Amino acid sequence: MSPIVTIIIVTWNKKKDVLNLMDALLALEYDNFRIVVVDNASTDNTAEAVRNHPLDVILLENQENLGGTGGFNAGLRYALEHLVQDFIWLLDNDAMVTPETLKCLVNAMAVDLSIGVAGSRIMAPEKEGLIVELGGTVDWSGATWKPNQRYQLECEEDSEVVMDVDYVAACSALIRESALRQVGIMDERFFLHWDDIDLCLRFKKQGFRVVAVYNSVIFHSVEKGFNPNIVYFDIRNGLLIAAKHLSFLKRFSMQWALSRLVGMGCVASVLDRRKGLAKIFLLAFKDALIGNFGGFNPPLKDPPRLYKAITLPTPANKILLITNGSFPNVCSVVEMVKNQWPSCQIDFLVQEDRMNLLARICSGGAILPFNLRHDGFFRKLSLGVYLLTSQYDYAIEVSDDFFFPYTAFQKNVFLAKTDGNFFLKSTGLGGLVKLSFVMGCGSILAFMFFLLSVLQGVIHGRK
Repeated sequence: MSPIVTIIIVTWNKKKDVLNLMDALLALEYDNFRIVVVDNASTDNTAEAVRNHPLDVILLENQENLGGTGGFNAGLRYALEHLVQDFIWLLDNDAMVTPETLKCLVNAMAVDLSIGVAGSRIMAPEKEGLIVELGGTVDWSGATWKPNQRYQLECEEDSEVVMDVDYVAACSALIRESALRQVGIMDERFFLHWDDIDLCLRFKKQGFRVVAVYNSVIFHSVEKGFNPNIVYFDIRNGLLIAAKHLSFLKRFSMQWALSRLVGMGCVASVLDRRKGLAKIFLLAFKDALIGNFGGFNPPLKDPPRLYKAITLPTPANKILLITNGSFPNVCSVVEMVKNQWPSCQIDFLVQEDRMNLLARICSGGAILPFNLRHDGFFRKLSLGVYLLTSQYDYAIEVSDDFFFPYTAFQKNVFLAKTDGNFFLKSTGLGGLVKLSFVMGCGSILAFMFFLLSVLQGVIHGRK
């Protein structure tokens, strides 16, 4: 008989997504599972829709939004107290599974009792055959995580790969129940982000393997654009996870990286007249310092920026496209640019880990990679000088309209919207003065925040 699997899905105001996932679960090539859906106080009638679905589920309804960690923990507590199972499968409500997804995870764990957690290969729904993540490693010095095989093409030769990793994402993570009882459930202080990484690191500390299983596939998009609230959780929870898992000296590099992000983010936000965003940076750091974890009530949103709409003249021979936005938006703007200037050269300025993704829509132009967290001063300076001297007719930014340092090296910068409009963002090279101010004042603030972060690590490191 196949091992018993309890599937836990947490949802909040994503009725369509969770119903699509439940439809996909009907086609699983696995016959020994039950499903627990945890509704985090949705207001879109998710609970009623789940009750009416043909799939038989156990529905748990929270009275408030407890986030990913609180939602999963509600399901985990119920499973551990009331159900009998060999494995527990955590699933994001907007993931899409294949018939073999679960079977491949169970098979991998069945042959090795030392595996505590196994995760799926996450594929991009936007581009067929493109890997989003095969587990990943924690980049402590950069205060972030590094997904394995990011935006690489899938390869049949890797089909039997079971890779040891630092973490697998909770959007598809199979957990051995006996190991979970030893390690414990999620740390609800995280609420969102870093929570699944923290859980996997705890499994590894207890001597269990955490693996990514190549032939277990799910589809899940990560290109969702800039979200100030996620910035809050990345900073606050980044400081928490460093305090939990690193020794006093080893956590310095991560604390410094986050302190620089807060310092420069605050200065840049103020200069951009975005006081609400600056407050989010400060609030994330303050809450980490005083131990105010869990959910987050954001301050008032900044009003939308008003720019002058403009029709860009033709012809243009050379354009720099700054792809600091989500992949679907970048694709839309590329089509806009090609329609308006069919014969011009388009160079792409892209985040290093998105090169493989955006290379598929770049034809003929150069791809200029950058890594703001890891590029040294001289690497950043050399790229800036190259942009300054490359004589682009225009720089067109695809972003969520936040201060982006490399725009300072362009004379004419325009913001592109997917509705077909261009907006004048800046002219002249005054951005260089602004960038210098951000770096100078931001570094001073960063040093102050770093000293406070050391204190935060001492206070919360062993809790």
